[in-house]
Amino acid sequence: MAHSFSFKSKIRIFGQAAEFNFGSPGGGNYDGEITFYGEGIAIDEIIEGFWSKVTGGAKYPLPRFKTRIKSIGTQILDNEKGSLFLIQLVLNDLQFSIYFTKETKDKQSTQIISINTLRPIIIDSLPGVTVDFSEPIVIDFTLNLASKATKVHFNEGVTKEFAAGFSYDLDLKLPDTELDPFTFTMPSREEEEAMTKAASTSVAAKPVESSEALSF
Repeated sequence: MAHSFSFKSKIRIFGQAAEFNFGSPGGGNYDGEITFYGEGIAIDEIIEGFWSKVTGGAKYPLPRFKTRIKSIGTQILDNEKGSLFLIQLVLNDLQFSIYFTKETKDKQSTQIISINTLRPIIIDSLPGVTVDFSEPIVIDFTLNLASKATKVHFNEGVTKEFAAGFSYDLDLKLPDTELDPFTFTMPSREEEEAMTKAASTSVAAKPVESSEALSF
């Protein structure tokens, strides 16, 4: 029979000092809360830190949220597929999810940050625009940033797949227009380096038939 317990500890996460409280009703699942000291931690610092690590310093394309938080909820899941440390935060109509996973089979770890709308964003007017909308603009999206392609295993057989690098799912409805939902993915730094190396090797291996091929 599994026994419940609770635990409290001081930690540093995302470079900030915090207190970590968590407990378990048993079965390898743990629920808790991270409370940051001082002014809390800026959402932008977390997202931009992940972006820099995964893309190798590419220009940051997302808007700044300019918000600090004092506490966030956490979950720790452990099953035969691997372990998962999940941090989740709700800000207005957006949910921020940060995943730290480790596979049991190959011991590979993955870091993922995901931002998704909890309900569609409805826009029925625009600043400085007097045109009447026949229907509102409706936006529903999920943004993902993953250090590598992986499948996250939750309990009860639930899984979720992530592509390496930056990816998003966007469902956009414009007035009098029907657009199918689409997915965009951008390769991670490791994939870009592999493609660049492969292209360089292909060019280097191509024979030069005559000196005329080198003239300008």
